[in-house]
Amino acid sequence: MSVEHCKHRLLFPFITMLKRIFIICFLLTAYSGQLQAETYSGKYTYKALPSDTETTCRITAYDQVRRSLLHKIAGHIEQIIKISEEGSDNSYARKDVEAVTANLTEINVIEEKWEHGQYYIKAEIAADTSNILAALAQYKNTQSEKSRQLLEALKINEQMLGKSREIISRLRKELRHTKNASEITRLTEKYAAELNRLSTEDLFVKGFEHQQRGEYSEAISWYLKAATQGNTVAQQLLGTLYLNGQGTKQDFASAIHWFNEAAAENEAIAQYFLGMLYLKGEGVKQDISAALDWLHKSADQGYALAQYQLGDMYLTGTGVEQKYYMAVHWFRMAAEKMDARAAYALGLMYAQGKGVAQNESEAIYWYSKAAELGNDDAKQKLKE
Repeated sequence: MSVEHCKHRLLFPFITMLKRIFIICFLLTAYSGQLQAETYSGKYTYKALPSDTETTCRITAYDQVRRSLLHKIAGHIEQIIKISEEGSDNSYARKDVEAVTANLTEINVIEEKWEHGQYYIKAEIAADTSNILAALAQYKNTQSEKSRQLLEALKINEQMLGKSREIISRLRKELRHTKNASEITRLTEKYAAELNRLSTEDLFVKGFEHQQRGEYSEAISWYLKAATQGNTVAQQLLGTLYLNGQGTKQDFASAIHWFNEAAAENEAIAQYFLGMLYLKGEGVKQDISAALDWLHKSADQGYALAQYQLGDMYLTGTGVEQKYYMAVHWFRMAAEKMDARAAYALGLMYAQGKGVAQNESEAIYWYSKAAELGNDDAKQKLKE
């Protein structure tokens, strides 16, 4: 490979980063007139099923008007920044925009009424577009593992809400067509439980706001309310606060309890934390087999920290047969999700020819990626 090409591979990540910063600054300047706080209003009427109560109708109507308002905000933001399904160097992933917007806005109910088997709700939502854009820029360009972890939690929370809506829709159809009394009772109980989970969004948002401000004891209070109603991301974040002793004394038993609650519902970050606790023997008896099981469940859902950890275990032969090609596989998966340690480790694998053909230009490319993400070891490698 030519020297010029190697130089291009080396400089590309840094050029990309500068482009991102320039684009963000340009947008905040050029569209300053459009970035003032905007207020959107909407209304929705929900017609009750025989199995509905006033409470379940209110939850449904509120969620529908919330989604409609967030869609309006997203449409406004899409006029300012480029949004794509998966995101790229010069665009934002749609799911990232939705997650950040949902947790930086607050809905104000203006009017609501319940009569004649229908629930009517009118609400408004205030959105400061500049705050949303700034948060998106921070999450997209951050070198902080904590910030990326919180963004991932926001996305998982939105996915959880989407899954609940799908289940609720299916249960409504079944309830419309079911005549068996015992089956109606069973479906109604599931229906109410899933709506209860859907209703935790505001509780979660309040907890997240307090956590972002470093008000951990207040965050715990709100997360507990959401967690006991089945919000899996609140359960995971609650476990994390207990694990780190933030807002409370460090409590492994409580952390593991909430991680188990969330992991049982397939929450990827909770599965990662359980894997790491079993790997290190913290709060539980060390169990490498259990660690691998939880880490694989998390990694298979695309969680980068779990993918990196599996790569490291295959590299060192910890609890598994040493397989360099598997280490490369997991390092690459994590590196492509902007994990700095994984990018550096992948660079080393190319430099040493472990699990892949030795390739110095590829090594430099991944060192550059890692350096861009703040990895000091990679920065040192590039100076050698």
